[in-house]
Amino acid sequence: MNDGLTGNEIADQLRYPDVLASRWFNREYYGTLSHNSRAVYQRYMGFYDGNPAHLDPLPPEDAAKRYVAAIGGGERGLALAEEAEAKGDHRWAVELLDRLVFADPTNARAKARLADLYEQLGYRAESSTWRNGYLTAAQELRQGSGTPTRGPAFAGLANLPIDLLLDAAAVRLVPDRARGVVLDFNIVDADTGVSRRVQVRNAVLAHEATDRVVTCQPVVRLTAQGFHAALSGQPPAGLKTDEQALLRRFAGLFDGPLQNFAIVTP
Repeated sequence: MNDGLTGNEIADQLRYPDVLASRWFNREYYGTLSHNSRAVYQRYMGFYDGNPAHLDPLPPEDAAKRYVAAIGGGERGLALAEEAEAKGDHRWAVELLDRLVFADPTNARAKARLADLYEQLGYRAESSTWRNGYLTAAQELRQGSGTPTRGPAFAGLANLPIDLLLDAAAVRLVPDRARGVVLDFNIVDADTGVSRRVQVRNAVLAHEATDRVVTCQPVVRLTAQGFHAALSGQPPAGLKTDEQALLRRFAGLFDGPLQNFAIVTP
């Protein structure tokens, strides 16, 4: 980084010292030096590598169509990819084929060729994470990613305390649902007595611990399990009608993460 190298350039050049590379426990069975060095670069520098051409890049599908047009079309791109693969230049072959697939996801030859190449790279990969990535990509190219679906917003989180449930809620809030919504209320943990102020404003959820309950705001007393039930659309018994209505309105602002989304196809 101090010499002006970007993350990809560092990853391409960085090597273990011989004294470390020769030790069996430094083999790249899980992570890789290439992968992790780029993570370190991003931690300190962010995504931007200093080249202003990378400040506002085209989205993958748009860029792919233009690249394919620039090299003379899909047939020309496929021929160049096959030529690169025959020479053992697999990284370039993958880049070309990836562009072809994103430019035209109906290009069966490009998808099949890329799937075969990913499979071979997976067999060669020492790192289990890289192997899994390659083989998952090959599976998607051959079988598709399935129909994207959303799971329950708070599935598997029933044992979290209230503060962590609110953290999870903050990243599951759907901005379009929260547009124009203003909520401000207190949740008091019935087990611990700890109070948290919860606010929804500007399509953002914020929460903080409070030393005292602000009585001018709605106050809801329930356990962490009861709060999870409320977030899942089933406010626990014993709450007042207005409290149940408040929690139902609050719970309606969230959605679960998308599952089965495409990774190597548009």
